[in-house]
This record gives sequence, C-alpha cells and structure tokens, in this order.
Amino acid sequence: MRISDHHRDRIRQQLGVLYHERAGSVLLRIDELAREFSGSRALRGRLWSERDVVLITYPDQVRGDDGSPLCNLRRFLDDYGLTRLVNTVHLLPFFPYSSDDGFSVIDYRQVDPEIGTWNDVAALSSQHNLMFDLVLNHTSSAGSWFRDYLAGRAPYDRYFIDRFADADLSQVTRPRSTPLLSEFDTSRGERKVWTTFSPDQVDLDYSNPDVLTTVDLQPGSHRGRKKTLPAAGERPGRTPWRRRPPGPPGRDIHHPGRD
Repeated sequence: MRISDHHRDRIRQQLGVLYHERAGSVLLRIDELAREFSGSRALRGRLWSERDVVLITYPDQVRGDDGSPLCNLRRFLDDYGLTRLVNTVHLLPFFPYSSDDGFSVIDYRQVDPEIGTWNDVAALSSQHNLMFDLVLNHTSSAGSWFRDYLAGRAPYDRYFIDRFADADLSQVTRPRSTPLLSEFDTSRGERKVWTTFSPDQVDLDYSNPDVLTTVDLQPGSHRGRKKTLPAAGERPGRTPWRRRPPGPPGRDIHHPGRD
C-alpha cells in the first residue's frame, strides 16, 4: 500500500507535533509498515455510510454446545439470515487478557483460546467486513512487554512511562479512583509507572517512536476502532484529553458501547 502525498503531508504534520526533528525518520518507518501490509485484504466495496449495518459484540456473546464462541457467532448470523443484513461485525477485544472484560490485552497477536482461533476470525471475515478494537493506550501488566520492562530488557525498558514519580499530579482528571501511578519492583529498583485505568493496565509511552511503529493492525481486520487513544504529549498539570466513562457494573449485562 502506498501512502498518498496528501496523507503523507498530514501524517508528517502530526508526527512533527509529537517527535519534532525525528518526524522524518518516523515517517520512513511508517512507509515501510505500509508496504509490509500491502498484501492485506482491502475493504469490500465503497467506504461505509449510513446505509451500512454494523453489529458490535463481545466475541464470546454467542455460545453453543459445539464449536468456539466465534464459530457460533458466525453460525448465528448465518442461521438467522443476518449475513445479508449485517455487512460489518465489530468484535470487541478477543485477545488473551488479564482484566477489564478484555481491555487489558496480554498478547495482541493471539486469539484467546477460550474464544476461538485466527481461523474462526478468517471464516467470519469471509462473510462480513470486520472491525477490531485497537487498545492503544495500555497493555496488560501480565504481558511480555511489561515483564521485559520490569527485567530491564531493551527495547521494552523504554516502552512505559516512569519519569513522573515526583510530579504534582493533583490536577489530572480521569474517571478512575485508583492511583495514577502504580509502584512496581524492577531490576532498577522500585518504579512508579503511569497507569491511567488500573494498575493492571500500564500506559505505553508514545513519546518513544519505537512504540508507535511496533503497535500495528491485527491480521484480518478491514477496519480498526481506536480504543482509549494515547496522548503522547501529556504532561503533569494538564487535563488529559483521553476519557472513558466507567464501564458497566457487571459482565452479565451486555453493554458493548463502553465508550
């Protein structure tokens, strides 16, 4: 996939805000990623409009006596004639996770075995456009990236935000009651790490361009929805522009529209 000159200019402007004199080198790396994904499946037909019907669902919402939840979701849509009506299925996170109903992702490149496999995702994509949630703001504290951070292994020792231990964070506003900084024992001693949503959801440091170019689209997706957008330019004393209201009171209440 080649990035058009128009979009390259827009991307360059945004990268300049975040990375200043490093923007040019980051743009070259994004060009390389675009070429790498040039063989990815294209969106069927036109871009979407008010004529489209999109189903948003937890990946384990439909269960049966046989097959995985993702397999049962495909059968449900087919058996009830919804394949002709619903042209896009928006799957909420289906990766291995440690908390928050899937929004604390352990591994972005695997499907939770309790939910299904990549083959199940591919089968669903044969009948529908797919949209996946991109949980970009944070990763699970149980994930390999954060374990490597704790151990001091490069490059992950620079993937998380631990430089505001002594800052005044009293003016930071967010819809959570847990501490904004969580303490972790690392190979370099105790570190206070930025955790916007919970101690299990550790914020990624997008002021490091390596983080931006490492987090990429999952295979099989035609569209991506940015979930909990990261604010690379946040500093103590500013009110974060990323906001998410508290989630539903329980997993037994189906409420996929958690934004």
